[in-house]
Amino acid sequence: MAQRFLRLHEVQTRTGLARATIYLRISNGTFPSSVPLGSPHAVGWLDSEIDQWISAQVDAARDQPSRGNRRPTTAVSDDSDRDDCLLDRNQRVGR
Repeated sequence: MAQRFLRLHEVQTRTGLARATIYLRISNGTFPSSVPLGSPHAVGWLDSEIDQWISAQVDAARDQPSRGNRRPTTAVSDDSDRDDCLLDRNQRVGR
């Protein structure tokens, strides 16, 4: 299979990442590096490396425990805490 270079816009489209995020992840070593294309400002990414990165993200996400079985997180743990918060708020506003 022939290698193909992807320009930044296509990398953004395929990964769903913003330009700044791509370059931040490159500097952190968590995203494939770009390849100079001859001109000082022209770079591209190998499509095979981007495909591998996408596959790794999917694999990592699927290895995580299912989020569907977790109880939703709330700022207040039970009704007594909620009542205390409301009481504090009401005292602050003079009720």
